[in-house]
Amino acid sequence: MNAMAQEIHFEFDEAKATQIAAFLIRKSGGATDHYLLMKCFYDLDREALSRWGQPVIGGAYERFEHGPVIREAFQVSKVGVKSFYSDHIHRAGNEIRVSNDPGTDELSKVERELAEEVWKRWKNLTFAQARAKIHALPESDEKNLSGAAIPIEAILKHCGKSKKFIQAIAEDAKAAKALNSVFRI
Repeated sequence: MNAMAQEIHFEFDEAKATQIAAFLIRKSGGATDHYLLMKCFYDLDREALSRWGQPVIGGAYERFEHGPVIREAFQVSKVGVKSFYSDHIHRAGNEIRVSNDPGTDELSKVERELAEEVWKRWKNLTFAQARAKIHALPESDEKNLSGAAIPIEAILKHCGKSKKFIQAIAEDAKAAKALNSVFRI
């Protein structure tokens, strides 16, 4: 593992996270489980990284007792936290609903299609089934549950990506970060 690949990071996109949440809640008939959505977010980004070399939502990936999460998505979805997410998604206990439609203008057609594909794998699982499924992922080490980081390099490696692919993603992420800092995107 080289140092540059270990530095791969994509900024969290709260607007996309919110729009995906609303999109999937609508696909679920108006309400869904917060836990399932958080696992779906992680799996969505994992799948996007594997297919396209970049996530849909981005942020920091971390291990927790009940499986990996995107730290920033988990933080903005907490009850009582004021955020763009909470302005559009209402959480009561573990049930979440759309309170103010955020639209889908930040999402591409392929991102919506991938979100729906991933959601179909999660939407009917019980808590125990979802926990087992997420912990079956190679990077979801149940022995290391204390909020430990999951490097994007590890996700890509476990998705069968080559060192050359991972290096290219590291270079792309570094360039994107530089552009974002110049343009404050």
